[in-house]
Amino acid sequence: MTRLSYLMLGLVLLAGTSCKNRNQVPESAYIVFAETPCFGTCPIYKMTVYGSGLAKYEGERFSSKIGSFEKQLSAKETKDLFNQIYDFSWSEFQEKYPASVSDLPSTVFEFNYKEISKKRVKVTGEHPAELDVLKGILSTLAESEGWTDLNTQ
Repeated sequence: MTRLSYLMLGLVLLAGTSCKNRNQVPESAYIVFAETPCFGTCPIYKMTVYGSGLAKYEGERFSSKIGSFEKQLSAKETKDLFNQIYDFSWSEFQEKYPASVSDLPSTVFEFNYKEISKKRVKVTGEHPAELDVLKGILSTLAESEGWTDLNTQ
């Protein structure tokens, strides 16, 4: 009977572990959000969020943070962010939304999660409103508190 008890306990623990792993974002997943230059004072930066929850920010010019920064999101924050971004209409987005004016900055999104493999969207001109919502979500994270300044280390 003892052997059966150990076997049952092992199966329960294994099942609990596999459920936990299923709820995590794979480390290979990532989100990239970048703002490109214009001829004026448009912010220039790039933020990458990895499936591990590690977020990296590189501010070049005219952004609220200049240099390299990192932030660690919790497992729940990471999962919620990736699932929220996943719900957008990635299959309907074009690769580019160009503008007829060369002075405009671009916003670049890249997403790699589940069956969406390295989808890249560059927005300069007319585009679906859904991309403005996406930009708002990622801009809020980029401008949030809690980033560690790597320039002073």
